[in-house]
Amino acid sequence: MTRFFLDAREMQDKTGFCLSFRLVFSTTCALMLLFAGGCQQPLPEMGTVSGVVTLDGKPQPLVKVVFSPDPSAGPAAKSSQGLTDGEGRYSLSYRSADGRSAVGAKIGKHLVSMKDIRSIESRDNPVPYRFSLALTRASKSPLFADVKAGEQQIDFDITPYKAR
Repeated sequence: MTRFFLDAREMQDKTGFCLSFRLVFSTTCALMLLFAGGCQQPLPEMGTVSGVVTLDGKPQPLVKVVFSPDPSAGPAAKSSQGLTDGEGRYSLSYRSADGRSAVGAKIGKHLVSMKDIRSIESRDNPVPYRFSLALTRASKSPLFADVKAGEQQIDFDITPYKAR
């Protein structure tokens, strides 16, 4: 005949832990892991941003465009960025601190910086900068953008770099 109930002595294993304690503990851990995945911060409200980067009217490939939310405009958020293609076109994308990604940039005012990917200098083959080094840092860049809800095109016509 099969017994359905065990007494306390049969519920202990060789280490002395009660099997019911292990069951409760493992169930609690599993529930904590399950609910921890649902505690992510929501992504900020986003606007879809694309555009063209030109230098004296000519499209510029291999320019990294970065929109950094203006710190004086509210709570901090991560930057959005995009890389121009062969025709100077870019589209921004956003990656949250926990690794989630979205298309666009946070709605609001942004400081805009650009990095000339082509101009990574080396001793063997230096490539001249195409535009001002001031554009490479958001805090020094003269470029600003206001991202709104929905789709928008924000173009930049930058000036050539003038060596001193």
